[in-house]
Amino acid sequence: MDKKDQNKQNNELRIELIFECFITGEMKIFHCIIEKTRERVQRENKADELFDAYINGLEKSFEEYLQAWVEVFKEYRGKAKIGHVKERIPENKWLKLQKEVLSDTQVQAHTDELLSDTKEREIVRQQLDRSLERRMKKLDIV
Repeated sequence: MDKKDQNKQNNELRIELIFECFITGEMKIFHCIIEKTRERVQRENKADELFDAYINGLEKSFEEYLQAWVEVFKEYRGKAKIGHVKERIPENKWLKLQKEVLSDTQVQAHTDELLSDTKEREIVRQQLDRSLERRMKKLDIV
């Protein structure tokens, strides 16, 4: 394998790993939103079967959202955009609520905390580097 092919392969692996980190981040944000929503509803004593059904529906919508992202990523790779996802699942509850929910002050504070934590970013970067090394070693073995 020449240097050009090796660089191309490294870039492809980096794109895959960055996508995996993106998905992990999306999952963290979603779980934060669900947790904050449950807390708020329990504080207001409004938790009931209807609310549980709503949360279950939202979780299914989120799973559909993640699946659509995976499909879009497979098709577009590094050029995948949220617009591609929206085209595939235009009636998705999570997509419709995402902008509204992310503007919630409690959720925004939590996500800002997640994103501003330099230790967390450094850990993620180190994990990316280790994952890249492991995958490259597996490719060398094959």
